[in-house]
Amino acid sequence: MDRPDFDDWVAQRGAALLRFAYLVTRDHGRAEEAVQDALLSTYSRWKRATLPTKQRAAVVLRYYEDLPDADIAVILGCSPATVRSQIHRALASLRETLTEEVNR
Repeated sequence: MDRPDFDDWVAQRGAALLRFAYLVTRDHGRAEEAVQDALLSTYSRWKRATLPTKQRAAVVLRYYEDLPDADIAVILGCSPATVRSQIHRALASLRETLTEEVNR
């Protein structure tokens, strides 16, 4: 399935998100801050979602579940060396993507 571009997604839904945030906060400044914070968090998840499944799983298990390589290897059915390789590739991919975004 082709994922829509994040910028397109924000362009389509940004105004609705801001309206909702204003209804909750009743303050334009706070609503804008809330939407910005939510979009930053969403952007990070969006980029992780573009990783291949095994890389994404390895990153989540390591950095969000704080599991050691040996435990991740058991869960993913591979060796600890493969886990380290998957994480290395995933981080390299995320770094490249984020660097491209910053340099836009």
